[in-house]
Amino acid sequence: MVRYTMGGRKIKDEISESEKVSAEVLNENTFASAEKKNEDESNRNISVKRDETDIDFETFLIRSSPAYEKLLRDIYLSLPGNNVLETCRNDVNLSGSGIAVPSRKGVKVMITGSAFGIPGSFTNVFSDSNFGILMEGRNLIEPIDENFFKKFIEKGITRLDKKPDGSAELIRLDDSSKVVHLAGKLGGFDLGEEFGVPKELVNVLDISSQLVFAAGLLALKDAGIPLVKKYFQTTTGSFLPEKWELPSEMQEDTGIIFASAFPGYDSLINQISEFYTSRISQSVGEERDRIYGILKERIRGTDLERDLDKWYKEASAEMTRPYELPRYLIFMTLSMGHSQFAQYIKAKGPNTQVNSACASSTLGAAIAQDWIQSGRCKRVIVLGGDAPSTDRMLEWMGSGMLSLGALTTEKDVRKAAIPFGKNRNGLILGAGASALILEAEEEPERRGMNPITELLGSHIGNSAFHGSRLDVAHIARSLDKFISKMEREHEIKREDLPSDMLFMSHETYTPARGGSSAAEAESLSRTFGEMAKEILIINTKGYTGHAFGACIEDPLLVKCLDKGVAFPIANLNEVDEQFEGFNLSRGGEHNRHYGLRLAAGFGSQLAFLLMKRSDTREKFSSKEKYEKWLGSITTTQPADLEVIQNVLRLKDHGRKNLISHRAIRKESSKIGYDKKESRIKEDEDFEKIKDQILLIINRKIGIPLEKLDVDADLKLDLGVDSVTHVELFASVRIHFKLPKDEGVYLRNYPTIRDIIKYILVQQSPLKQEQRGDYVK
Repeated sequence: MVRYTMGGRKIKDEISESEKVSAEVLNENTFASAEKKNEDESNRNISVKRDETDIDFETFLIRSSPAYEKLLRDIYLSLPGNNVLETCRNDVNLSGSGIAVPSRKGVKVMITGSAFGIPGSFTNVFSDSNFGILMEGRNLIEPIDENFFKKFIEKGITRLDKKPDGSAELIRLDDSSKVVHLAGKLGGFDLGEEFGVPKELVNVLDISSQLVFAAGLLALKDAGIPLVKKYFQTTTGSFLPEKWELPSEMQEDTGIIFASAFPGYDSLINQISEFYTSRISQSVGEERDRIYGILKERIRGTDLERDLDKWYKEASAEMTRPYELPRYLIFMTLSMGHSQFAQYIKAKGPNTQVNSACASSTLGAAIAQDWIQSGRCKRVIVLGGDAPSTDRMLEWMGSGMLSLGALTTEKDVRKAAIPFGKNRNGLILGAGASALILEAEEEPERRGMNPITELLGSHIGNSAFHGSRLDVAHIARSLDKFISKMEREHEIKREDLPSDMLFMSHETYTPARGGSSAAEAESLSRTFGEMAKEILIINTKGYTGHAFGACIEDPLLVKCLDKGVAFPIANLNEVDEQFEGFNLSRGGEHNRHYGLRLAAGFGSQLAFLLMKRSDTREKFSSKEKYEKWLGSITTTQPADLEVIQNVLRLKDHGRKNLISHRAIRKESSKIGYDKKESRIKEDEDFEKIKDQILLIINRKIGIPLEKLDVDADLKLDLGVDSVTHVELFASVRIHFKLPKDEGVYLRNYPTIRDIIKYILVQQSPLKQEQRGDYVK
């Protein structure tokens, strides 16, 4: 309910919910024209006097315009992004349990952040220098350890050997010259040390999920979106810090898409290997003991007995621990990178995992555009992660790809990694990660930031052709139709694109027939004719190998457009004649505005992206606006940015500097409670036990000692689940040397204070006497 004063009279104006929604869809032009008209009218100094009642309606409207202006201005300032001076967004429930106003349908989609990780044992997966390494044309593919050769041969692989003329034969792999010799293997990477992710969480993440966690955090930093320290109010009214999260205003309308061809596979292979290693070792040990017992009886008292004992002692020295199933096996092996990352940063919008093989991340970007334009959310974090070249995965994925005849057996990387080369003979397994932040166009503007590129459009499809080959003709037709669609939607002409375009190639240097390079050459020629040779073609797989679902090319295309540079194509010597005349990149600077991406995957799967770089390369459209936005999302004052372990954060200034109304009460949607009076301080025994219990809880949960509240509800305030509650109670019992009490119900001990009182009772002389352990 809003009250306004017009000409000395109070007019009460009740705005219905439907009227509010209608007001929210008004565009800026409507408000701008209304403002100008109201300003002109107000300058005439017309007002409604108390005794003027005999006037026509039009005159009444004109004279009342200042009041209407104030009403419309209040509505306008309540819309998302139109009042950065407000302490919080009015369109979201900061408790995290409400629903944000949906994105405007049909909105333009901008890419505001990007990040990537690459292989290479000499560099870190997410090193700041990795873009420069690729620009220099440094090779990231390396020889495989010879120990793998035997593992490949043991698999009994029959390989499809493809010939340059299109013929093929099946051959049995029986010596090391016929197996894989090269791979792009991950270098230095520690999610806990480098990005501050708790060890307990890292241990349940598969390598693919670990990679996307890192890429996602870096992309948020690139987009200028910091994590904020969350504070919540306990059931007793005190304030406690919790985790680092997305700003509250962004949580409800941020979606996540996790793209991966092999999610959870590395962890699953590891667990199966550990189980059978343990079982085999136990069986061998049991058989060894049986043989030793038999021989011991037969040679007892002879000179051989000493040699037998020596052998048995040496053979039994390495004890094998029985296999124990990890409690979080499902979390480790199920594809959960999207939901796990959402929980970590509190992104509560749409959330899913996609697998389109080698086109997965590109497919994810296309789906993200659909989500935003259909109004499902305002931003999407697209994460791609795959590592088929890890030691555990390489043995199996490498063997599987060998059997298809897809991998090269060449030992020299300069003869193996040859995109568009005449003697292409098979791809190389790699590894990596990618991340893109896609947002509705008004979101970066609201923060005072410029987008990096605009995603003009996307296409996803399937040729329904073959599991491991591409339908060249269908891909060419699909690209032609896609560009026609882009011409209609954005009023661009295809003849203007080639000289102003980068083409990020998917080329995997597989043999000519059905390979991606042939599909790309045909597609570009059909779509752009002779002008296709003006397109600047770039490729990264010649340096990184094939990372499958982690389409590293997507964020790298964004970076190349933004920075105005292009990668040189690796080992570009003897080019296949079908690419003669094409503009294959030799590296260097460019001034092109459009980027075209073609991705193709096993199963005949396709995904295209067309993007256009921003007119400016300045990060901020208004630094002042960005700083005001930071002030509107911070939980403690002042709003200072910091980068800790590669994560962009708003600095936590502690509970004393908390903006109290931004603290959340977990079991309620209300915001900003008055702190209740604290309870009376207990005696010395209570304080002594309290200090010890708080230390135990600190080690279990990780909350700093000085920030723990004895009256905090373990479940509601501290987020302690049932299993952790049992473990915590057991740790306390062991620490204080208390006997197991079968009559304990944990629901009777919801707070730390309740646990302390339980210990005091158990340690009382009367209780000890009842147990028979009382000592006078």
